[in-house]
Amino acid sequence: MDLKSRDHPIEGPMLVRLGECLQKRREVLSMTQRELGGRIGIGYQQIGRYETTENMFTVARFWRMAKALEMEPASLAAIAFTIERREDRVRALMRYDSIELDVMSLVTKLTNVNDKEDVRDFVLTKLRPR
Repeated sequence: MDLKSRDHPIEGPMLVRLGECLQKRREVLSMTQRELGGRIGIGYQQIGRYETTENMFTVARFWRMAKALEMEPASLAAIAFTIERREDRVRALMRYDSIELDVMSLVTKLTNVNDKEDVRDFVLTKLRPR
């Protein structure tokens, strides 16, 4: 469905961030659009449309894509929505598998949009070189 034809709760830069995070995570895993599409039962062209935000996906589809990309959906969304700088988001997606479960637990417990600053700061401390 064309994004211009109906309202979506996620728009503009946030939607672009989510598409970029899907694409970068897929690339981190050395997975093709065809492979990701095969894992969730859709064509590679549709994966490309999701990554470029030409098309919007349902929550259920996002959930399946995140799981196929070996991530918790809440973690993928948190990285996309709370980390401002693109290079920090890319670093988070690349290091996702090595970040402690405390980060994931914190992200899944979010109840307030204002908590995103705390989550961002916490995640960024985990991403700093040691």
